[in-house]
Amino acid sequence: MKKIFTILAIAASVQGVSAGTTITLGNVELTLDTIYHAKIGPGMTRTQLHLSGSQPIDVHYITIDRNSKGISFRATRGSSSNGLEKTSEMGKRITGNGIAAIAGINGDFFDVTKTYPDGSMRPRMTTYTTIIDGEIHRTSPQGHQFVVDASGNPCITLLDFTKGTVNCGDRSASFGGVNIESINYSGDSAPDNAITLYTGEGWKSTYQSQYEGNCAEIAAVPLDDNFLNTGSICQFRIKGTAETSGNMTIPENGCVLFGRGAGKTFIESLAEGDVVTITPQIRDQDGKSFIPMLSVGGNPPVVSKGIALESDGTRPDAVDLHPRTGVGISKDGSKVIFMTVDGRGVSVGVTTRQLGDLLVHAGAEEGLNFDGGGSSTCWTAPFGVINKCSDASGERTVANSLFAVAEGNIEDNEIAEIRFEGWRYNVMQGETLTPTIYGYNAAGILINTNLNGITLSCPESLGTTDNVKRELTASGTSGILTAEYNGLKAQVIVDIIPVDFKEISSEASTWSITKTQVKTAVISNNNNALVLDYQMGPSVSNPSITLRNAQTIEGKPIGMRIGIASKTLKDTQISVAIKAANESTPKTFETEGRDTPFSEIIKFTDKFDLSDEAIYPLTFSFISVKPAEKKTETGQVTFSSMDFIYSKSSAVDEISADNIDNNNVTEEWYSITGLRMNSANLTPGVYIRRKGSSTSKILIK
Repeated sequence: MKKIFTILAIAASVQGVSAGTTITLGNVELTLDTIYHAKIGPGMTRTQLHLSGSQPIDVHYITIDRNSKGISFRATRGSSSNGLEKTSEMGKRITGNGIAAIAGINGDFFDVTKTYPDGSMRPRMTTYTTIIDGEIHRTSPQGHQFVVDASGNPCITLLDFTKGTVNCGDRSASFGGVNIESINYSGDSAPDNAITLYTGEGWKSTYQSQYEGNCAEIAAVPLDDNFLNTGSICQFRIKGTAETSGNMTIPENGCVLFGRGAGKTFIESLAEGDVVTITPQIRDQDGKSFIPMLSVGGNPPVVSKGIALESDGTRPDAVDLHPRTGVGISKDGSKVIFMTVDGRGVSVGVTTRQLGDLLVHAGAEEGLNFDGGGSSTCWTAPFGVINKCSDASGERTVANSLFAVAEGNIEDNEIAEIRFEGWRYNVMQGETLTPTIYGYNAAGILINTNLNGITLSCPESLGTTDNVKRELTASGTSGILTAEYNGLKAQVIVDIIPVDFKEISSEASTWSITKTQVKTAVISNNNNALVLDYQMGPSVSNPSITLRNAQTIEGKPIGMRIGIASKTLKDTQISVAIKAANESTPKTFETEGRDTPFSEIIKFTDKFDLSDEAIYPLTFSFISVKPAEKKTETGQVTFSSMDFIYSKSSAVDEISADNIDNNNVTEEWYSITGLRMNSANLTPGVYIRRKGSSTSKILIK
């Protein structure tokens, strides 16, 4: 029996300051931060990870609870003349008629061959087995597939079509598959002793000329709409006579039956007007028969039985660091994970083995690698493409994509639920938080990603709220922030990071000035504040004033606080430059222009990986002011305080928001890194339990 205890200390946040959790990918240990986690639709959450260390990586994934009402999966192919289309465009195209694509990823690898042998444009085709809405578009004896059966159950397997039959009267042959051809990237060829069906799905002829004289092929047209449906027999009427070239043109709205060996004999027995019946018999890799309604191919499998596979030797690019796309399925099959990993930039990418490790971290029991590189795309309806595509031109067109879709009253624009963008926030003492509030309709569709008209409230022990600016100024200890909108309520835990401050010298004589397009600039002291007075020159083309007081910063600060006052600061830009020990150029942090006076907090985590020892010591370089006054006008900026910020440890009581009515609300359990967990399979450890707007940190023994 599991025992549940409340415990001390605050859980690692999914936003803001580093949680410092480590994860091992292959043999590389990295620091993991969950920097975003939010509900984006019915039964769907979006999570973003940043891994820092020797192999910096950005990961984006969508977790779909397929047991949520109205949730299903759909695949689609590119609809353009070349067979390619952007994932985002496919998602928008399939939305309508009572369904909405909420999230999607690119799917299978596809042809590298752009033209037919005669030089004409060739619609690109997926590399591995593709089934859309129960219709077989292509089969391949290679690769693996993410499959959803007629009952909505997902699995990752290698589909086998060889048990199907082709019949005409008392004659029969084995069914070899659909659109298996050597021009494809996979290099498949029509199998021997079987009948292969070729359609106009990316082909204009059979392209099996290597078997000229040793094959037979004949044209046919379908008799009904069951054109190679996985759960139905399919009938075709023969047109014309058999040929042996291996390169028969596929008739418009028709197909070609191609045979070798016993299949050749069967086709040679056919005459015009004969009716041929194809009965697909589809089995998984264990020989189990079932009816797949959707199949998206990939290679290699990267997770099996909850363990990342040693897949780096399975294909030439598997061991290299690249952008990757993968799909995972939880142990009980209730969750499906869409994942992309950014690469070829600041995020360097992963091997296929490391993709497996990341899918396991996200909760996958089984996982498959899809097409990656410039094709890697993760799209959501509320936010568009959420990963950083590696092509310079942005999102790439691809051959097919996989989507999670919602059915129901998807066009309802009435807000029925509100939530904070983050399920937990980390802020420093004295920092101002402007939270974003999401609005959902009754079907759970995210219809507003920045809801206005919100009222914020919190206990005095947490800080103060300003509902004109929709801000919380965190001045006390951790607590609950509440948002209300038209009678709806949401709550979130705000963790206050206790900090120490180390003052920067405000003695005017220790600072120097350089200026551009400014006539005069003078610094002085007034009641321990550093005051900058200036007068604009006759031209105001990109003016700037730089105050320098270069100094090495002691220890490992997490940020900087600047107290500022200026009558024109709302239009005046101020920035701070901090240099890492392992970099030659300082990084610039810009303040937000707002009414003064105010205290601005700069987080070094916005530019630096603070877990990287190589960045220390940090060096303060300069403060730059970009005035906004007109020609010859005077201005003044007062720096009332300038401090480096250091974190100090603390422990606080468990925080819970149980004052909200959460009857009939499903509990959600998370690991302390933000990973969604199955409450029925929790092992001893520390977890976050959320029920509606109630959040608690729990120790299970």
